[in-house]
Amino acid sequence: MNYGLAQRPPRFASPRREFIGTMSKPLPSTGQSAPAKQPFRDIPGSFRPARWMAWLALALGIGISLLGWRANLESSQRLADGRFEARTNEVHTAIEARLTAYTQILRSAQAYIGVTGHPRQSDWARLLNTLDIVHNYPGITGVIYLRPFNHTERQRIESEVRRDEPEFAIRPSGERDFYIALTAVEPRTPTTLMAIGSDSWTHPVRRETLAAARDSGLSRITPKLALVIDDPAKPLPAFLMYQAVYRNGTQPTTVEDRRAALLGYVGAAFRIDALMNDSEGKPPGDIALRVHDGFDEKNEAFHATHADFDFGKTTLQRTRTLSVGGHTWIINYAALPAFEDEVANQAASWRLLSGGLLVSLLLFTIVWSLATTHARAESMARRMTRSLRESETTLRALFEQAPIGIALIDHHGRIIDCNEQSAAHVGSTRDAIIGFSMLDDARDQSLREPLLRAIAGEAVTIEAAYAPTFGMRNSIYNWRFQPVEIDEERSFVLCFVEDISERKTAEARIEHLAHHDTLTGLANRSLLKDRLQQAIAVAARSRTQLALMFLDLDFFKHVNDTIGHSAGDAMLIEVAQRLRHCVRESDTLARIGGDEFVVLLTNIRDVQDSARVAETIIAAIAEPITLDTHVINTSASLGIAIWPDDGANEETLTSNADVAMYHAKSSGRNNYQFFTADMNLRAQEAAAMERSLRDALTHAQFRLDYQTQVDGETGTIIGAEALIRWQHPELGLLLPGKFIHIAEERGLIDRIGDWVLNTACMQAQAWHNAGHPRLQMAVNISPRQFRKGKLQESVTRALATSGLPPKFLALEITESVVMEDVDAATSMLGELRNLGVQIEIDDFGTGHSSLAYLKLLPIHRLKIDRSFVRDIPGDADDTAIVEAIIKLAGSLQLEIIAEGVETEEQRQFLLSKGCRAMQGYHFSRPVPAAEFETQLGAAPKA
Repeated sequence: MNYGLAQRPPRFASPRREFIGTMSKPLPSTGQSAPAKQPFRDIPGSFRPARWMAWLALALGIGISLLGWRANLESSQRLADGRFEARTNEVHTAIEARLTAYTQILRSAQAYIGVTGHPRQSDWARLLNTLDIVHNYPGITGVIYLRPFNHTERQRIESEVRRDEPEFAIRPSGERDFYIALTAVEPRTPTTLMAIGSDSWTHPVRRETLAAARDSGLSRITPKLALVIDDPAKPLPAFLMYQAVYRNGTQPTTVEDRRAALLGYVGAAFRIDALMNDSEGKPPGDIALRVHDGFDEKNEAFHATHADFDFGKTTLQRTRTLSVGGHTWIINYAALPAFEDEVANQAASWRLLSGGLLVSLLLFTIVWSLATTHARAESMARRMTRSLRESETTLRALFEQAPIGIALIDHHGRIIDCNEQSAAHVGSTRDAIIGFSMLDDARDQSLREPLLRAIAGEAVTIEAAYAPTFGMRNSIYNWRFQPVEIDEERSFVLCFVEDISERKTAEARIEHLAHHDTLTGLANRSLLKDRLQQAIAVAARSRTQLALMFLDLDFFKHVNDTIGHSAGDAMLIEVAQRLRHCVRESDTLARIGGDEFVVLLTNIRDVQDSARVAETIIAAIAEPITLDTHVINTSASLGIAIWPDDGANEETLTSNADVAMYHAKSSGRNNYQFFTADMNLRAQEAAAMERSLRDALTHAQFRLDYQTQVDGETGTIIGAEALIRWQHPELGLLLPGKFIHIAEERGLIDRIGDWVLNTACMQAQAWHNAGHPRLQMAVNISPRQFRKGKLQESVTRALATSGLPPKFLALEITESVVMEDVDAATSMLGELRNLGVQIEIDDFGTGHSSLAYLKLLPIHRLKIDRSFVRDIPGDADDTAIVEAIIKLAGSLQLEIIAEGVETEEQRQFLLSKGCRAMQGYHFSRPVPAAEFETQLGAAPKA
């Protein structure tokens, strides 16, 4: 507390603490010494023994009652303990016997496989059906066989397994050095078949257990885990047991020999709840079990038959251990209320105890009532005296130890008393400031007026900086002056003071964070809105103009996806720094989210001022940015709106600048555009088109037309390309060029693309069923749909729903999309190819393919773009390009198809160069499904 006191000696040589200080003084003397304690001296002797007799009678009665109750209770408890011990032995023995039986199943299968070799599914079913595991061994979800192999053996083993399991595929996908794949399972149910193909070696817990089983030659189990067949959101408690199988059915003696002789693994999946159930498949009704895995460092329960039961509610508990598969299970048993009710025989004990206690209390009450009240009166007087002294001590302690400064000031403004916290604020000692006048002696007189108001009887609270008299502190304080009245007279002012400098600093920091972007330090959307409103008001008064620029980095997402988000953050910080050098101090820079920035230019003379700033910004951002070892070239698209021409208020101006920015992007990026009314009209049209697209999805306004793909030599129809059409209720039939780009921009392309895939696959399967089993369906994939990474899920779902074999679906991916990120595209195309579908590069020749990359892409066919076919054979350049593409496809062993064939001369030329697959108006325009089916019937058969 900085009181601002002048440095001079106190006015009072020995100041007295007239108020709070009296709390440490002794009570006033009456001139007589206090009498010595003589408790009960005036109590008649006949009453004193009565109190002791009452307590004695009560103690004897309670003691006798407890002894009788205890003896009866111990007898009942011994009986209950014996029955509980027998019951837990029964349950524990049953669990141990089940686990032993499970181990024997795996050993039996081990012996069989060791002699016969890897089992086929039929052998596996015959072996395990004999055991009837579903009925004889509760708890087993399935018995499995796992086959180890390395990458060089993968293709051969996949072929072998697919003789029994045509859909067999190793999961998770991808190439690895070593696999342990599940190849057989019994019983075969829709649930257990989901596990076929899963690679257990990729799972850390399974891998550790498999290695232990291989090296030891014994059965080994996993800790608690979720099975592959379970819903990941709701896994059921389970574990796996593995038994290694060695070649020739013999177990080598050393670890090295066992590893070398490993043939495979027999395994079983167990539900822990079924394992713990009784013979009727239900949890025991009288005993609660809680199982812990001895190797679980978190000591979490492996399984509990009665999860809500509190083991602390019963004294009948036992803990048993069970060694199984290299693990030690700790099983806690506790009696449920049903068990305790069976052995309860305590009614007589409680009746005996209740009766004895009742008699004892009656006797105590009678004897106690004879005692006098004098002792109680004397005890009350002593308690009151002690309470007063404790209160005085407590008040003084609170005053001295309070975390804030407290001072007592008389009606002349002098400090009567204060605590050490007050002195610490000033930087002095308590004795040095007692006696100073805050009205006359303080160097800083800013508290004079509030203190005078408090002396007059008003409670005053202020927050202010204060210059201290002692020391060099200069902080912000919270002051509260509270007048205190004693006997209806104002006696003194109680002053509370707290240094709030740190709080004010924190508030200022929070205020800054609330209005600034945490990454770049620029203004955020909230502060920008406030600044823009103020700038418009100032511009209106001064009759000047202002410009609002919306800036968006081009292809910023590519940086995040390829280098990482930390690099993207570093790039945003560098862009913000460059923007600061492009504007004045009076202008406002803001980041409103992602890679979007806003520049507010105030007091501009004409639109050319904003154009010059825009050019400076675009040039600054175009400079290469070095991030660690990466050099990034980026650009920006910038939209400009001028006040008041492009909007009279903050909301309109902001919206129009945003529209201009999107126009800059659609105009080729790396440029700036001023807002025009025509842009707003196009933006409104796009918004209306978006709303109509959403309605089209809901009201089934889309349809697919199909264009034939033919063998140019025989005229046989070899495939169809699905082409979307929109039957707009007002605009009529719309082709994709009118609406696909809007669907991509507004995030609707995924839903439309899924509809196209599903519809095309179902139509292709319908034509297969109608007698055209070799017809292939080609579907165009949107660039945005391909980049988002969920295409594999959509294709898998469409094939599963339609039943179409994957090899009859061809996905057409544009060349430019593939070349945006070759590594990512190669990975995604590889996953699609693994599904069995055909991959086709559409519009080939229009992009910038590298032959080094092209030969690595997992594709099946190239599609020559119609722009090259249109002028052949008359145009020498197009002729050369088409010949080169056909030769390139042949050298890479890829199929080739030409689109846009419209004349007989083009057909003859393509055939002469080795391209037989063709598509174009020369054969057929895109037609509805019914008309296409008619063409199928009329075309030559293969």
